[in-house]
Amino acid sequence: MKWEYIQPVTIRFGEGIVKEVKDVAASMGCKRGILVSDPFFLTNGLADKIVKDSDGTLVCVYGEVSPNPEVKEVDACAKLIRENDIEFVVALGGGSALDCAKASATMCFREGIRKNLSWNRRTDATETSSTDRSSHNSRNRK
Repeated sequence: MKWEYIQPVTIRFGEGIVKEVKDVAASMGCKRGILVSDPFFLTNGLADKIVKDSDGTLVCVYGEVSPNPEVKEVDACAKLIRENDIEFVVALGGGSALDCAKASATMCFREGIRKNLSWNRRTDATETSSTDRSSHNSRNRK
């Protein structure tokens, strides 16, 4: 098998970086963003602080991210992106939050990509017996 993977994405990291969200968005010509967060940061208040510090640039939060995000999580995040006319995505957390953010953005910002994707769907017991976390982990800030 032979394949190539290219995904040009900027990752910014470091102390105080959240205060740059509005300026970075403006430099890209964007005004409306989404924060895709690990659920832990929704409970400890950091996600809310980042949204507040963005001065209205981050208009919604998606936090239904599990380890190795599933298709339904990416689809739900992509739906939120489309419904809120989101122009850019910020991820908070580890690899799973970054994966969900990148996959969701790709779904929304790349024409025709959905029909070309092949997903590995998990069918374990946790998927079939999971509870709806959307009321706690996803919040819309219009």
